[in-house]
Amino acid sequence: METVIWNSDFEVGIKTIDEQHKRLVMLLNSLGKAIEENQGKDAIMGIVEEMKKYSVYHFKTEEDAMTATDYPKLSPHKQEHDAFIEHVLDAVDTLESGGKITPSEVWNFLRTWITKHILETDKAYGPLLIARGIS
Repeated sequence: METVIWNSDFEVGIKTIDEQHKRLVMLLNSLGKAIEENQGKDAIMGIVEEMKKYSVYHFKTEEDAMTATDYPKLSPHKQEHDAFIEHVLDAVDTLESGGKITPSEVWNFLRTWITKHILETDKAYGPLLIARGIS
C-alpha cells in the first residue's frame, strides 16, 4: 500500500482540525501496513472500526466549527461526511460477512476519499473559518 505522507498541502490552518486530519492519515497508513503484512481480519477490522469512530468524532468537530461561524456550505459538507460514514459502515458489514470486497478495496476508497476531502472540500472552509475566529 502506498503510504500517504503528511505535508503542508493538507493543512487547513486550524490547529485542532489539522491534528485530527494527521490522526486520520496515520490510521490510514496503519491500515495499509496491516493489509500489506497480512495481519489478519481482526487487526484490519479493528483499524477500520477505529477510523470510523475517529471520523465521526472529527466530523463533529468540523461541523460544530462550521455551525459556530455560519459556514454557508455546511449542509453539502455534512452530506459528504454522512455518505462517507454510510460507505464505511457498508464496507465493515461486507468485510465481516465475507462479502465481495477486499481490505485493499476498502483502503483504496479510504485513501482516495480522505485525501480528496481534505485537499479540496476541507481546504475550502479554512480561510472563512479562520477569518471568523476559529484557529
